[in-house]
Formats: sequence, structure tokens, C-alpha cells
Amino acid sequence: MSVDQLPAPPVVHDRYATVPVLRRAACLWDIIFDPVGMAERLAQRHDDVFTLRIPFAFDLTYLVGLDGYRTMTTLPPSQASIGPVMSNVPAIGFWFPRAGKGPDSLQDLILTGRRLIASLLTRPRLDELTAIAGEVTQRRVAGWTPTTDLAVEIPRAVYESSIRCLAGDALWDTAGEQLVPLLRAIANGIDIPRAALARTPLHVLMPEYRATRRQASVLRQTYARLRGRGNSPAVEAIERAGLAPADQMWMLMYVLWNATAYPGGYTLWTLLDILERPHLLARLRATTDPAERQRLLGFCLAETIRRHPVSSLVRHLSEPLTYERNGRRWRIPAGGYVGTLPGLINRDPNRFDRPDEYDPDRHAASDTAQPASFGRGGFGCVAAEYSRVLTAVTHDTILQTVDLDLVQPTPTRQVRVHLTYPDHPIPATVTPAPTVRDSTMDVLSAAARRRRQTW
Repeated sequence: MSVDQLPAPPVVHDRYATVPVLRRAACLWDIIFDPVGMAERLAQRHDDVFTLRIPFAFDLTYLVGLDGYRTMTTLPPSQASIGPVMSNVPAIGFWFPRAGKGPDSLQDLILTGRRLIASLLTRPRLDELTAIAGEVTQRRVAGWTPTTDLAVEIPRAVYESSIRCLAGDALWDTAGEQLVPLLRAIANGIDIPRAALARTPLHVLMPEYRATRRQASVLRQTYARLRGRGNSPAVEAIERAGLAPADQMWMLMYVLWNATAYPGGYTLWTLLDILERPHLLARLRATTDPAERQRLLGFCLAETIRRHPVSSLVRHLSEPLTYERNGRRWRIPAGGYVGTLPGLINRDPNRFDRPDEYDPDRHAASDTAQPASFGRGGFGCVAAEYSRVLTAVTHDTILQTVDLDLVQPTPTRQVRVHLTYPDHPIPATVTPAPTVRDSTMDVLSAAARRRRQTW
């Protein structure tokens, strides 16, 4: 190794540093229950590169800052893979049946799924999403009770809209109402404590496990009914992909998982961010142009994600990585893991003015810094615009239809990898909204009529 190439320095966990046994226990505890907080505390002490030695597991080297983020997220999948990482997500990695067993086959499926989903997100389908989300949300809001649990109802609306758009009305009409509670239960398995429990014999007691098994049965029956009929965009795309039969079922699950897990959670939390700020809600009420309202609502989603992004991106290195920053060069060996911390980038005061303040308007300026929110490179999210349209139309329809008053303070937002769903109900009183001129309902009703005419 050249003298100008340094190994990434191993760090000592910041609690019980002088007591090895307690330090190791504290490290394991924080990895499960506060991994992002722990990594960010260590990053304050090691502002370029550091290696966290995870007890009984592997070394994880963090590349700190924007340069590290750009380096890691643009590495080719052949060098920095996501298969070993996603192997730890229960429904994706080891509960739902697929043809292959190892992380390499899982990565191949994930890359295929990314391309398949991107092929579905055409401009005409995004336009159709506006009509679908408005129609679905308006119908669901009409059935809300005077006190409604937003933690239940917002994901339901998002799940139906997204499934109808990407998988078609035929799939929703066949199995949608069965799938919604299953998908919502499975989404909890992304959280690290739940994923850790899934590796133990106690996994048979987990709602996520039972939901995954039931979902596999529902999707097998549904896929058999829809294949070859041309009435489900997702099923048609999967048929064209030439996958093994078991992987066809896995891919349909993967499309639905992406269409619901993150959009449902972030749409809910963005709405709560709006409701907690009366001045922002009043501004939306006073804006009569639906396009301008939805533009602002898109900024609200961007701000919620900026403050609570998927906050620890991790890849497995199949080849060594040489990383250079500030005149120093580090060599990270193959076989370990490398990560970066978007949350730190998004709260960097050198990039964002008043970074801890919720300010949707920061995203309106053409020269504003871009937050590290949707990733980039081979594993970057392809659905940024889809998510914006889905969330903005859902919110606009709700806020132009009803007034919502939160009955109690919202739960604390929890980020262990991503912004998790709330653990408790979020009750809100529901009353008719004040009349708004040039209502979005008129626009959405016209779009819905056009959509029905194409059926």
C-alpha cells in the first residue's frame, strides 16, 4: 500500500469508551435503536472518514459529507452492491419466495425492478396519476368519520392511488382491499429493530411475517388471473421482463412495496408538518390556483424529506475503494461496507440557511442547494416526480375538502434508516372545508371524467 493511502481509522464508540464489554453492548444497542444518531455523533469527531466496527458483524466505513455522498452513490453496482444490504430487509430479502437465494441474485432482481418501475413512470401515466389520486382521495375522504385516524386513512388513500396507477384498476378491484393492510404491516419490517427480530425464531410471531406469507398467496392468485390480459401495467411489464415464475411473483411484490411503503409514510408526515403550521395552511387556503397550490405542496414534501431523509445509505464493496478528500487518500478494502449520511448533508448550515427550520420555499429558488434525498447513480430512486405528484394531489384534495384539527400532539418522528410510520393513532377532527374559489375539485373532476372515457 502506498504511503499516501491510509486505512480508514477505526473509531471507539462514544459511550463507555474505557470499558470494552460495556462499550460493545452500547454499540450494539445504538446500532439497533439509534444507528443514525450514533453515526452522526461520531461524524462530528471524524469529519472525513471513519470505520465503525460493528460487533459480531462487519466493518462499516462512513464517507462524511457531500464528497462522500457523491462518491459512494455513483460507484457502479459491480463495485458497490446493494444486494447484501437489502438481504436484511425481511420481505424483500428472505421472507418472500424467489428463484435465487444469495445477495447477487437479489441485486439482479432489484436492478431489474428499478428499470421496470422507471418504464412505468411515463409522462402520460403521471398525468393519469393526477386524476386517479384526486378521485380516490375525494371518495375516501367522503367516508371519513367526524374523528378520523390519519395514521390509517392517509396510507390507505395513497396505497389505493398508487396501486391503481402502477398496477391497474383490474389488480386493485381483484385484490386491492386485501393488500392494503398487508402492505401496511410489511412496511414496519424496514425498521432496524423489526428487521433484527426477523432473524430470530420469534419471527413467526411478527405481523410482518404473517402479512408477507398472506401477500404471497394473494399475489399468486391475482397474477394468474391478470397475466396475458393486458389490463395491468405492472403485470404486463413483468411478463416482458422474462423472469423465472417465482421471480415474477417477487417482482410484483417489489413494485407494490415501492409504490406504497415510502409514499404512504412520507405523505402522512408531510400532511402533519402542514397541519402543525397554521400560517402554511392559511397560505394554501388563500391560493386559488390549483397548480400553484400543488407546486407549494410539492415543496412541502421536499422539505419533509430533506429534514428526515433515508439517512444512512450503505453499500457492500466487492472491490477496494480509494477515496480522496482534502489532500488525503484512504483505501477501503473489498469485503466491507461503505456508507454515507444524507441527513448531515441536508442539515449543513453551509448548504442550507436555517437548516433546522421547516421552510418549503427554500426549494423554489433556482439556485438553492439540492438536498440528498432521492439518491443517485445505479440505485437512485426513479420516482421523485411520481412521489411529488402523488403527495401533492392527495394533500390538495384533502385540504380543499375538509378541515383537520389534530386532537393531540403528533408522535415524535423516528429515523433509524428512513422516517418510520407512527407507532400510535393520530386522531383528527374532520369538518367541511371553507369554500375555495377555483377549487381543485373542478379540475380533478374533469380529469376523472377524461380518464373514465378511456376505459
